[in-house]
Amino acid sequence: MHKITFNFDDATDTLKETHVRMDDPNDKGETYYYTIEGDELLLKMANDKVTCRRFFKRE
Repeated sequence: MHKITFNFDDATDTLKETHVRMDDPNDKGETYYYTIEGDELLLKMANDKVTCRRFFKRE
């Protein structure tokens, strides 16, 4: 089971999604950041020291 929270930052226009595994007390969770840049949706994912980015282009 995951605890999922969403927060929107008006200052940066960023939606933050956080996942924490409830059955793992050592889980640091994953964090997803969604932003719009021009005609692209940028998704940045972070888990501990690993970060990746995905770009979605509007057609």
